[in-house]
Amino acid sequence: MKIELRKSEKFRAKVLGLDEHNHHVVILAMWVEWWIRRAARNNPRIGYADGIQTDTNPRWMILAGNTGTGKTHCLKRAHTFFLSHAIDLWPDYWKNPPSVYFSRWVKASQLRHDEWKDVIRDISESNIIFLDDIGAEVDQFKQGEKCGRLQELLDTIERKWCLITTNIMPEQWRERLDTRNASRLNAAKIVTTESVEDYRPKMAEVATH
Repeated sequence: MKIELRKSEKFRAKVLGLDEHNHHVVILAMWVEWWIRRAARNNPRIGYADGIQTDTNPRWMILAGNTGTGKTHCLKRAHTFFLSHAIDLWPDYWKNPPSVYFSRWVKASQLRHDEWKDVIRDISESNIIFLDDIGAEVDQFKQGEKCGRLQELLDTIERKWCLITTNIMPEQWRERLDTRNASRLNAAKIVTTESVEDYRPKMAEVATH
């Protein structure tokens, strides 16, 4: 499977399936496409052939913004892409077919200690990580254990490809997710969706037809 670097509306339509109805949605889709292509090629040092670059943590991307703006949709579609094509990325881009792990953080953060250790083990053995909705249990972050779990998780994925979503905006991370965790997250490429309109009414309208 050949992974091109140049962005493609056709690729985004097939893989992400977003309704690119305005400029802000297009920007979101293009950044997620950029992350997918680089992760697929397992090369953090490359940008788009037409010049889009980043100087942040080359393997992490965080989609931050309100609910209903397409973040989790993009995360799940990217996850599906790698589940479907992991074998196709070997051996051209990966020494072995990349292993993929998906976690809804609010659920993982509430696991028993032994179950949490199983999660960390599974993540440590995976190549591409998808974390949905970190900080959704924000009130619990006042408890040291939850903050410690997020820190342990970020330590584990430091050198892994990771796509993350959160409803908490970057300027609130230090206060709500702990200073050290905020520092680690701020090293990622951050894409905010604050200018994207709520998708949920449109989705409900489609479901009724």
